[in-house]
Amino acid sequence: MALNLQAGTVLHLWCAFCRPPKWKFHVVAYTVPTVRYLLINSHIPPLLRADPELVTHQVELRQTDNPGFLSHDSVIDCSMVMGGPTMSELEDLYAKDPGILRGRVSTPGRRAVRAVVKGSDLLNGYEIKAICAIW
Repeated sequence: MALNLQAGTVLHLWCAFCRPPKWKFHVVAYTVPTVRYLLINSHIPPLLRADPELVTHQVELRQTDNPGFLSHDSVIDCSMVMGGPTMSELEDLYAKDPGILRGRVSTPGRRAVRAVVKGSDLLNGYEIKAICAIW
């Protein structure tokens, strides 16, 4: 089975830039020209919670709407778009472990992300346009 990425696809990947590094849910933000991600957090981290503008960029994900990958309510951080594995790297990871593919953010979650991103003053114009075009 080929890896079919869409907006909101959730992947469980090693996050080397997290402190400390750990396994984390990555959400496909867009794929052109390269794959970029939003991250899911269990809760709003203190650093983000301290800034009201960053708090407005956190989208609640209810476990009941996303049972395929969430074991508890969480948040998608829409304050920044992250790099990560390229498409070819993802295909290699998926070939070794199809379990990295966890599902897709629910329709209400995708709508909420789009609404936050559309009004964002933190993301650049390309990121906003790319996300809003496919979410």
